Amino acid sequence: MSFVDEQENTHSLLTKSPQERKLSYRNLIDKIDELEKSGDTGLGAATELRGVVQEANALDSECSIDNRIEHSDETLLDCLVISSASGLLKKCVESVDVFVDTYEQIEFANNIQAYIKSDDNDEIQDDDILKLIDDARTVIPRIPAYNFIYGSYNLEQIPQPKPKKQKEIIPKRNKQAPQKKEPERIQNVEKEEEGIEEIVKLLYDVLSTKCSQNDGQPIKYYDYIIDTDSFAATLENMFYFAFLIRDGKAGIDLDSNGEPIIKLMRSKTLSEFRAAGGVNAQIISNISMDQWKVKNVGPKLVPFFKTVAIYFVIFIPQDKPSIFSTILKCLPILSLMLFVLLHGMSLGEEYKYSRRILSGLIFCCIGDALLVWNQYFDIGMFAFIIGHIYYILAFGFKPLNLSLGLALYLLGSLGSLDVEQVVYVCREYTLRIIRFAHWHRQVQVQH
Repeated sequence: MSFVDEQENTHSLLTKSPQERKLSYRNLIDKIDELEKSGDTGLGAATELRGVVQEANALDSECSIDNRIEHSDETLLDCLVISSASGLLKKCVESVDVFVDTYEQIEFANNIQAYIKSDDNDEIQDDDILKLIDDARTVIPRIPAYNFIYGSYNLEQIPQPKPKKQKEIIPKRNKQAPQKKEPERIQNVEKEEEGIEEIVKLLYDVLSTKCSQNDGQPIKYYDYIIDTDSFAATLENMFYFAFLIRDGKAGIDLDSNGEPIIKLMRSKTLSEFRAAGGVNAQIISNISMDQWKVKNVGPKLVPFFKTVAIYFVIFIPQDKPSIFSTILKCLPILSLMLFVLLHGMSLGEEYKYSRRILSGLIFCCIGDALLVWNQYFDIGMFAFIIGHIYYILAFGFKPLNLSLGLALYLLGSLGSLDVEQVVYVCREYTLRIIRFAHWHRQVQVQH
């Protein structure tokens, strides 16, 4: 057997299995959680985080790229470890004050004694203190030297006061009234055009980058021009994008679903278009405030979709409840609560709907947390009932679509035919409340 074969066999023995690596990643996550709960942000916590990151790097080096494709959940766990460790390390860095220095009087005196002693075993002599003279001269403050602007004082050369000039008085009859000149109104058109060209160039660079990231394929028009923070900025983006269409640098079309898409116009395509008699026109689309709000919701729901994906990737069996599984299960509904808070919250009448939805989400989050533990199942179902009552109050009772409510009730009843009688009696009211809330939500969507 060659030396290379022996090394490969040794490496295969030291390499962990995918299950062992996942367990190691979860242990690292638990270790970071313990550090966060302890509240320690000093040097000890930073040292612990260093060990965590080193162990994560060691686990990452054991798995090749091909194995990463087969075990994508390991990559997600590795990202969670690095993200949690970097967040805690940031807190440690923020808590460190580099300007803080301690001063101990006893330590300072001992250092001075050690400096002036002739020998470590000798006692301090009277002449030893003279060793500090050179240092003392630089420490003791001295009177600074002053330089005077006027030089030295000479009694023989006393400065004479300057004679005052008398103002020439002009008779009133000889005064001429100054002519009032109207300020010129100058509009710098060239500067305005230069500002527009800079913005249009910036939009073109962004469009080029996004199309390159999309492998040269068209991108959605509204994803490109909508500013999630400002409706006015969205309108400005639509206005300036029209210049790209006019100049032939971009084109707009509709996809199979009727949604507008935009793409870069190549010089060859533009030449063929104009040779066929095509003319570039400045096209400005329109969008209302309600449409902007609807299309603005998508980017703000990205955390919700990510947390749902994380929950299903890191699937924890129900027979193994833990704090980590509870947090993981509550992450999607916590992201929805954050989404509601970002839309604004106050005690005014206009935010009554948001307050009730937020209250329902809070109780449903409590229910999700309690349902992880079997002994708290009934309390969790009760929390779900309260949460859906808040949903019903938020959706309201107008309009009242009885046919839709009856259909949903019948579907829910068919789904509970196979449930055991005892369970059916205990939880039928919970299912009715949920069906009732779903009915009113569907009515609001149709309305």
